[in-house]
Amino acid sequence: VCLLASDAYRPWRLAPLYEGLFPDEHYNPDTSPARVHQVFHRLRAWFTKSGSPLTISEERGFYSLSAEKGAVLV
Repeated sequence: VCLLASDAYRPWRLAPLYEGLFPDEHYNPDTSPARVHQVFHRLRAWFTKSGSPLTISEERGFYSLSAEKGAVLV
């Protein structure tokens, strides 16, 4: 969440997200996207289970944190 929320005005591409999530590993275009999507899947499930209004949005290969209704990140 912190990585996606670190810049509310700049959505993230997949490779920099991978680097932030797995800083000691090299990006592999064949396998790394699936690992990031698995993290997103678990995070979305956690958002749903906890009743959070947050969601991960994707638009043309860019990912960002958004809220379905008012939310404050502190």
